[in-house]
Amino acid sequence: MFCEQGLCIDLSHKSQGQFFGLLPSDKTVPIWDIKNSSRREPVSSFSFELANPEPRPLFPPEVPSQPRILINGVDLEVALTTRIHPSQAEEAKLMSGMIGCDIGKLKSHAIPKIIHRFWTGGPIRKAALAGLIDDGVLARKNGWKSYLWYSDTIEEILATKLGDYASVRDSQREALRRVGYTVCSLEEVRAIGFRREINRFGTASGKTAAIGAGWDDIKYFSDFARLAYLFVFGGIHIDIDMRLGDIDLSTTYCHNDPNGQIPLLGTLARDSRDVEVGKHIKFLKSLRDTLRVPWLEYESSVRFLAQRAVLGAAMFNALIASRPGTTHLALALDEYCKQKDVISGMALQKFLLLGHTAKVSTQGFQKAAGFTVPPYLLRLDQLTEESDL
Repeated sequence: MFCEQGLCIDLSHKSQGQFFGLLPSDKTVPIWDIKNSSRREPVSSFSFELANPEPRPLFPPEVPSQPRILINGVDLEVALTTRIHPSQAEEAKLMSGMIGCDIGKLKSHAIPKIIHRFWTGGPIRKAALAGLIDDGVLARKNGWKSYLWYSDTIEEILATKLGDYASVRDSQREALRRVGYTVCSLEEVRAIGFRREINRFGTASGKTAAIGAGWDDIKYFSDFARLAYLFVFGGIHIDIDMRLGDIDLSTTYCHNDPNGQIPLLGTLARDSRDVEVGKHIKFLKSLRDTLRVPWLEYESSVRFLAQRAVLGAAMFNALIASRPGTTHLALALDEYCKQKDVISGMALQKFLLLGHTAKVSTQGFQKAAGFTVPPYLLRLDQLTEESDL
């Protein structure tokens, strides 16, 4: 073995060392002679190389991920959990299935494109005024009329109490006129009628406020006022703390019931103390500008609010929409005029929904309540910073 390695010291094996060409024939290098060993000829060796050597990567290659699965260009996971944001018409169809009543389907008994508000007394708060101005601009742009109603009778009684605030109120009304509002008193519009009742109820509620006994009677007076101007002109009454939001104003709205008698309502809560309603309203509002919505959560909120609107038909009147001259509006007005003093409009809801039947029975109230849900229910801004004041 040493002979093969060129390290053998036995002279008799020299020829073998020469055969391998490992050592000179005249010198033998001891195995321990490190100094001389370093000068020996290098041993030839075999080597193998790849035809096209490639450098070894510094980091191991990443395992390729699974290719994305697309459905109409949308990731599968997204497609399974979300849907394209429904339009207002699609929302109406969705709500119809949830409450078992057709919403926005009929094209008869059209409601005039008029938005009514009522405010009488002192100035409107700044946030509410800003909202009214924005809504007035939006309404005029889309071909709708806007009315702001008040009562001369009440304001004459409150003149001393209001003092300089009256001039602030008047300047606000002028600002509203500039953006398209028709600002007028109930007393000056002959078509309204009910002259004696307006004077009687206005005088009573004005005196109550003048002596510092609160503003509730004026609120109840406004319940009478909205019935009066809706009966004459038709349209949509909206309390001044609400906003139009992204309601579709290009649409002509109609009654849901085939006879065109039951008004569209849709008030969801009195104020933001109804936390559950507020949560769902806030969630849907956050999705308004999104292309796709998380469907299960969206559907759950729509169902909750649609069902709440049906329940609210028995008590809330912050939203009322109707064509003019209906039997149900006339009956509700007649019942109000029979009262000795102003009353809450809640007491008249059954007449708005059932008409003459309400005098003898409440049968059919649930079905009628379903007809009150408007197609634009989810589009209005119902709870604002003014709603709690």
